[in-house]
Amino acid sequence: GVMKALAGMGKSAIFATMLQAVRNLKLEEAERTASAADGKIRAEDHWVFHFCMPTDGRNSPTVALRSLIAQICDAFELNRKEWLSHDLDELKDDKFPTLLSQVSGKLEGDARLVVVIDALDEGIGAEKETVPSCIPAGEYDGVVFLLSYRVTDDGKNTRVEKQLTQLTEDRLQILTSANPLTGLSQGDVHQFLDKVAAL
Repeated sequence: GVMKALAGMGKSAIFATMLQAVRNLKLEEAERTASAADGKIRAEDHWVFHFCMPTDGRNSPTVALRSLIAQICDAFELNRKEWLSHDLDELKDDKFPTLLSQVSGKLEGDARLVVVIDALDEGIGAEKETVPSCIPAGEYDGVVFLLSYRVTDDGKNTRVEKQLTQLTEDRLQILTSANPLTGLSQGDVHQFLDKVAAL
């Protein structure tokens, strides 16, 4: 699922709302922070998040893949050391896709692994690869990617789109209510979260 948004219109806020709802599932009621996504996140699903930004190296594809791999390992009780590397080619071409394939086989019933990557446009830097170019081309049963990136008024960002060419059009579902997202009311947030939860 792809959410396109004008700058400052709430893409990171929506994903942060989902992250809080995921955390709330693991907290005692008194420790929870209310989220508009509460009740929309299924307890049987596994969620991992990466927010691209130019701080702490979070716009680096190496950092992004290591972060996602570590979270997936923790969610499925796998040894991180077997999956983490500092070599970007190894992470992109071997470790990450192999891990997705392995955990796909561990999903029970209709459980899903949801990989959320926010602000792909900020994941394009000086390295030979980018965060969007490291999204694997393969298909993995039960694995869903939710992606977001900033666009101009015409709903385009050619820098990001050129980095996503490994993904066929039939795999990319552009969320039409966010093409581009131009600002949200509270009702819009609830409607959008319902649509994302139904993916």
